[in-house]
Amino acid sequence: MAITRSSRIRSSTSSPEDTKPGYIHHKPSANSFTSVSTWSPRHRRRQQRQPYRYEFRHSGCRSSGRKLRSPLQSARSAPLPKEPQLIPTHPMKDPKSYNARNLRCADQAIDALETLDALARESSDKIRRNAALAFAATQTFNYFVQHFGNATSDDTAKLHKHEIIQRLNVALLTSSFSAVPSAHKHSVTPEGFTKVHPGGLEDVEVTTGNLLSEALSKGASRVLTDRGSDSRPLPIRLVNNLNAGNAKAYITGLDSSGKVFFILDHGDYIYPDARSSRLPVKIAKNVAISLPSKGGSLSITLPPFIRSGRIYFSDDDLQFFVVDIGDGNSLVQPSVTNMRDPNANVSWGFVEFTYIKNLLYANISYVDFVGIVLGMKLVTKDGKIQTAAGLEAEAVVKICDDLVKQRKIDNFEWTSLCIADTTGKPIRVLSPGNQYDINPGVFSGYWRTFVDKVWENYTTRDLVIDTQSKVGMVKCRVIGQELKCDGHDRGLPKPDDKDIWGCNSGPFAISENASLVHTTIVPPE
Repeated sequence: MAITRSSRIRSSTSSPEDTKPGYIHHKPSANSFTSVSTWSPRHRRRQQRQPYRYEFRHSGCRSSGRKLRSPLQSARSAPLPKEPQLIPTHPMKDPKSYNARNLRCADQAIDALETLDALARESSDKIRRNAALAFAATQTFNYFVQHFGNATSDDTAKLHKHEIIQRLNVALLTSSFSAVPSAHKHSVTPEGFTKVHPGGLEDVEVTTGNLLSEALSKGASRVLTDRGSDSRPLPIRLVNNLNAGNAKAYITGLDSSGKVFFILDHGDYIYPDARSSRLPVKIAKNVAISLPSKGGSLSITLPPFIRSGRIYFSDDDLQFFVVDIGDGNSLVQPSVTNMRDPNANVSWGFVEFTYIKNLLYANISYVDFVGIVLGMKLVTKDGKIQTAAGLEAEAVVKICDDLVKQRKIDNFEWTSLCIADTTGKPIRVLSPGNQYDINPGVFSGYWRTFVDKVWENYTTRDLVIDTQSKVGMVKCRVIGQELKCDGHDRGLPKPDDKDIWGCNSGPFAISENASLVHTTIVPPE
């Protein structure tokens, strides 16, 4: 498979309407299965018919034509047609003829998807570019599944099949829809709060942070992924203390087979279906639970098994979406980092929980943001009560007031953590880690001086960590700009802003093969 760019395309099969600038254009050929052309407005004066053509080929790994320029240089977006065309595929004559050389060319398919991704990100017409990208990525994925799955005569093909499919799945998630929030220019209120601009379906972003799926939840601990379903149903009571007249609740999670589902107030379940769509699809069925007026409560019974569960509360209707990233239906949940999310203007929050084998794991989730103030009470069979009261009433407004004061003290943009609705009223507060994902420059260098002082201090004295485990006391010292700890197989580098805000990268990252010392000295997330 090669990615080529031709400076001119003249096709007798194309009508003038088909070759208008900005349209997806496909030129059928005997050895191509996907061809996408885009027009660069900057080149129209020099030559009216000069599209940028990106083509996957299975005839070999050679690329023809001029060397590809940077996609960011060559794509200043022209709008795509309102209804993106499904680009036809051309299956090769004998799928079994694929050999190791052909399979190694899968890297170029990934490169081509990344090029299309760059085109999409440069476009002001987001929905059309993303649609074109998704179609190209989906068809590439389907091609590999269809043909490599039948390549039984080639052991190499079988060995590579899983890796290729996995890489294309990742491309669909991280390239088509991005793994981190996209950068947008945001407006601010006079106080410096970030103001939302809720959009529509075309503004929904799918990231690893707001996606609920079986594939992304497999990293959980063994006790939380056990498929045993011998629990008893769990009765819960939702108590409404909101002043909102349209308060809603939504209960989501994964069932014992890993499928996404919603629980309704009368005990029924709804399993959303993306119908294999690689683009988010709005869940049309009503999955909301209407809460009684302030002071009222509603009793609901949870099933014997639910994993990665959330109970959402909101002062108005929330929209949920479903997408197929290659392994079935995945739930696209409301995003706090996307200011154009359809739910951006709604105040909401959630409680996280997992219920397996009569064991309940739950928390009120203020790690990433503060929204609607929530509390939780657990009553055990013997009458004992555990309570997590949550924050005080009007906590969001009070936190934002304090951030205004802090901004005046150190001149950092603390007020950008406050998210205001379209009227300018604060509705939630982001963690600095989430704000870093949106705009890394907001707190750039905030920790640098402090970390330098800490590093200098421990070049001449030991840092002794009480692990409160069988590892016992661990002595560490800075040697050669790395923190070296007794019994540790590697040195720890200086943490930067992102590492400190998130606590899960740099020296705080824990890999699958991390040593026992590392997993005990690194604080849990």
